[in-house]
Amino acid sequence: MRIITGLEFCNKNFEGSAITIGNFDGVHKGHVEIFRHLKERSRWLDLPSVVVTFEPHPLKVLSPGTAPPMITTFEQKSALISEVGIDCLAVASFTPEFARMKADDFVRDVLCDSLGMRHIVIGHDYAFGRGREGNYMTLEKIGSERGFTLEDMNPIGEDGIIFSSSLARRMISEGDMESASKILGRYHMIS
Repeated sequence: MRIITGLEFCNKNFEGSAITIGNFDGVHKGHVEIFRHLKERSRWLDLPSVVVTFEPHPLKVLSPGTAPPMITTFEQKSALISEVGIDCLAVASFTPEFARMKADDFVRDVLCDSLGMRHIVIGHDYAFGRGREGNYMTLEKIGSERGFTLEDMNPIGEDGIIFSSSLARRMISEGDMESASKILGRYHMIS
C-alpha cells in the first residue's frame, strides 16, 4: 500500500481514484466493510482505492482536553488498512490551518485536484471541513460540478449494535474486552 504524507499530499497523485475518508480509529468491522465496499467499487470503476485520514486526530488539535484516547496507533491503523487490500493511504496533516479549510475547498483542492477523486464512499453520518460544514449534500453538489459519483453507506453493525469507534473505546475503557472485540473484529492491542 502506498502512503501519501506531507508535501506529497499537495501534488497531483492520481488521474482518477475511488476514495473514502475518515479518522478510522480502531479500524473496526464497520470501517473494514466500508474499505471492502470501496475496494469492490474501485475494481468495478478500474480506479485505485484511496483511504483519506488525518494525523493527528482532529480533536487533538481543535480541543486537546476532550480528545479521545486512540484505540490504535497510526502504525497499527496503517497496517490494518493495508490488510484489507487498499491501494493508497493518504494522510492529511491536521493542523490549525488545515482545520480552517472550508469543506468546498477541501473537496475541490485535495480530493479532486490532488487525489483525482472520481467516486467517494462515505459513512452514514460523515461531516467534514471547517466546523463540520461539509456533508453528503456538499459532496453531491460539487460532484455534479466536478463529475464524481457519491455513495452514502447505511450504518453497519450486527445484533442491534452499530459499530463505532466511540463504542469500542467505551468498552475498552470499561474493561469489556470481549464486547470490544466483537466491534473491532479482533482483540484490542496495546502498543
